[in-house]
Amino acid sequence: MDETRNENRVKHTKMEINIGTFNTRTLRTEDRFEELENALNEIRWDLIGITEIRRNEEVLMERKNGYILLHSSADKSMFGTGFMIKNKFRNNILNFIAVSKRIAVLKMVFKKRKCTIFQVHAPTSEHKEEEIVKFYEELDNLIRQEHEENDQLLVLGDFNACVGKKQTGDEGIMGNYGRGKRNKSGVILTNFAASQGLKIVNSYFPHDSRWTWKSPNQKQYEIDYVLTQKPNTIKQFKIADNLQFDSDHRMIMITFNPSSGKYYQDRKEKSLRIKRSAESYKNHLEELLSQMNNDQDTIDIEGP
Repeated sequence: MDETRNENRVKHTKMEINIGTFNTRTLRTEDRFEELENALNEIRWDLIGITEIRRNEEVLMERKNGYILLHSSADKSMFGTGFMIKNKFRNNILNFIAVSKRIAVLKMVFKKRKCTIFQVHAPTSEHKEEEIVKFYEELDNLIRQEHEENDQLLVLGDFNACVGKKQTGDEGIMGNYGRGKRNKSGVILTNFAASQGLKIVNSYFPHDSRWTWKSPNQKQYEIDYVLTQKPNTIKQFKIADNLQFDSDHRMIMITFNPSSGKYYQDRKEKSLRIKRSAESYKNHLEELLSQMNNDQDTIDIEGP
């Protein structure tokens, strides 16, 4: 999609957009798509980032159920990442980039505020370190290339990481509502968030049952996240635990106000970020992984 101006974009005096992120496990068949569409009819949503689509083709199409489907191609019927967007926002779409089987980028504009949305699916800790480094290096580079400083930024998806409770040094990236222990992938994610000035939105909202993934042995973990530089743009965070769809993940839903969150970053914070962006992020990650190689993950996350 080319970046164009259109005066028919959706306009509201107070715009609040219901955004979700969900690992579907598969949407390979039409029956699975219909199952998801029927489930979504029971909740309020405007835009949903999806992973594990598992269709071996890149798609940009309008579905008959009143939404637009955009996604990257799977790799041998594995992975595939993209978005579902209600038709009423079709003219708010500026661009879609199917980066890879694990990353998709959507650019939109709301009331003259541009917003860059990343939907991602990170490798699990059982993957080779080179693949983990490659994923975060690519995501780091994409954010720096595609996101303009004064625009809104959302990074959504399945990070296959447990960040746990806030630790010393997390004050700039986490709120007070983290839970559990942090594993090695969680260390990588929190370091990535710090490098981009991102906040882990999940940790800013209290929730009684915030797990997003149930393991084969029925243990429950929080591994799906929403990240943003401006947490005050997020008016609500919840788990769609009543979604009638067969997946071992649960959907995260946020209410997003793109006109909120005036950008502020003090000079010290900005200079630190510029300094880090001049370094090789790949070297930074490799050094971090090397330091943790003798540590044992407290949480075993398996799968793609």
